[in-house]
Amino acid sequence: MRPEEDTRVAILVPTKDRSEFVGRLLKYYASVKSPHTLYIGDASQDFHLEQTKEAIARFSEHVSIFHFSWGDLSTHETMARLAEEATETYCAFIGDDDFLVSESLTKCAKFLKSNPDYRTAQGKALLFKLEESGPYGKIDGHGGVYWDRKESHWATARE
Repeated sequence: MRPEEDTRVAILVPTKDRSEFVGRLLKYYASVKSPHTLYIGDASQDFHLEQTKEAIARFSEHVSIFHFSWGDLSTHETMARLAEEATETYCAFIGDDDFLVSESLTKCAKFLKSNPDYRTAQGKALLFKLEESGPYGKIDGHGGVYWDRKESHWATARE
């Protein structure tokens, strides 16, 4: 079931020279039929930029993807620009090697829509590592708590 238009989430992803991770990310979101839109800010050089474009072409009929080539921006500048490009009410920032559960994003957006006094919503995280470097391989184990903050009382994003 697709969420309502106003509970879709913009997933903002900065990347640089890691097309294999971006390809894995797109494959995941396509495989779960994610209704959320991916915004990719790409600072990659030619080879990785082309590989990412090929992956986008493979998965773009299954998931909504916007791709921007911004080789001159830092990660923080890229995230800010992606947020400006996003048209969804809600957004989430992730690394090119992270995954968010689509149904959980929808739940978070519905919660925020129903509770306008809240600024953020989040779930739990699981860290895992692979036996070898790169985006694929056998899982070697998992780590502890990734983010243990239950709430935010800060007044600004900078805080």
